Parts: sequence; C-alpha cells; structure tokens
Amino acid sequence: MPFFGNDKSRGKTRKSASNGVSKVATPVRRRARRREHWTPYVKRVLKHVAPDNGLSADSAMVMSSFVEDMLDKLVRQAVQLMQKADRSTLTDTDMENAVAIVVPGDLSRSATEEGVRAVTAFTES
Repeated sequence: MPFFGNDKSRGKTRKSASNGVSKVATPVRRRARRREHWTPYVKRVLKHVAPDNGLSADSAMVMSSFVEDMLDKLVRQAVQLMQKADRSTLTDTDMENAVAIVVPGDLSRSATEEGVRAVTAFTES
C-alpha cells in the first residue's frame, strides 16, 4: 500500500476502518534518476579516430565520467559569465569564454576552432 500521509505520520500505526487491525505505513520508493552515459558517443569517436582500437567497459565508464565532469564545469562557468553580464540567455560567446577559462592552453584554442566549425556547419545545413 503506498504511503500518502505527511512526514509526521511516517512509520506510525494506523487503524483500518473495516477490522480495527493496526498497520504500519510504508514509505513510497522513488525511482532513481536516469543518468546519461556518454559511452556510445565515446566509442563512436574512437572508431572514427582509430578504427583498429577498442574500448573496455571500465575505460568507457571512465571516459563517460570525464565527459560528464567537463560538461558540468563548462556549463557552470558559462552560466557564471552569463550572470555577470546580467543576461538571461546563454550565448556562443559565453561558451567560448568558458572553454578558454576551463580548458588549458592550446587545447582551448583548438576546441574553440572545432566548436565554431561545427556551429557554422550546423547553421549552413
């Protein structure tokens, strides 16, 4: 029987209306939030870059975790930049500046170039 009471009645006994037997209310179990995994995309990029190489399940999960962490850092930095500029819309400039701040050195320049190239290819199609 699902639990519909408030937090104060959680775990307390309730009497049934029909036979007077006391029952303990059981809490409702919530489903775990589905977590996005980046493993298929990592494998697809690896096959594109190095077709002869494979990826074990453990290393795929490590790469998935790495991608998730980097995206989280980039989005947090971009939102901070957006809020400093007192805007409510995230722009491409905010993302470029976030990449420049979060990703080190030459890697940020090449990531920005690839991002600009992908956006222009997307808008042209």
